[in-house]
Amino acid sequence: MSIADMLREEGKREGKKEGKKQTLAQVAIKLINKQIDTIPDDLEKKLYDQDEETLNQLIDQILELKTIDEIYTFVK
Repeated sequence: MSIADMLREEGKREGKKEGKKQTLAQVAIKLINKQIDTIPDDLEKKLYDQDEETLNQLIDQILELKTIDEIYTFVK
């Protein structure tokens, strides 16, 4: 495998990982909007910056959260 092929493969892996993270953020945002309240722009941006683990934890616990302030506890 050439260096170019290796770089292409690495790019594909990174793209898939970023796409999955973006999808998780979109799911979290939809759930927050439906379950709690309209999400503020700054929180939406912060959600897109979160790692996959944090987004999964948030999605798992979304039904237990009652306020936007509680959502802020998940973002760094």
